[in-house]
Amino acid sequence: MSIENKTRTPPILRIGVPMMLIFGGIATIGEINAMGGWEKIVGNLSVRAAYSESPSYNTEVLNNFPENIRRWSNLILEYSEKKNLDPVLIAAVMLTESEGDPTAYSKSGAVGLLQVMPCDGIAAGFMCENGPCFTKRPTMAELYDPRRNVDAGTDIFKDYLSISNGNEREALRLYGGNYKGNKYYYADKVLQTAELYR
Repeated sequence: MSIENKTRTPPILRIGVPMMLIFGGIATIGEINAMGGWEKIVGNLSVRAAYSESPSYNTEVLNNFPENIRRWSNLILEYSEKKNLDPVLIAAVMLTESEGDPTAYSKSGAVGLLQVMPCDGIAAGFMCENGPCFTKRPTMAELYDPRRNVDAGTDIFKDYLSISNGNEREALRLYGGNYKGNKYYYADKVLQTAELYR
């Protein structure tokens, strides 16, 4: 993959379309900006993501994915290239995890496009043998920024790929965890999705 055009897109204009967002069971008002940014307001917390800072990439490799994933093509390609990951596999993870919804929030506390567990919120209560599992992760507010989420999610996947000696199925098992007693259910689902859209 090579950068076709190193110029940055213009900054986000604050032309918003109001929409309802659900966060932890609370309906909130947010905006999707005309040029691709979004804002999420939860109580006193306002998270505004402007993800127009990605360089332009040749996005043809992701053309078979649905529009809700293709809209994140530049982010997927940017971080896949930086971390030497398969962009089709990362897009398949995103489709499986959030269906391309940057405001996705799971009942287990995972946040955003790649459903990353943050250091705070519900996830702060998850304990590992040395204490809280996710203390070195970004906060929920940070993970609602699509750029930060894709950066963190691809970091985690790259670490799991390294631990798994390059075995994508095993790395995906670690990323998605066990599901209903089948430890490879998630991994196999993502791999099948990747092949479907490749």
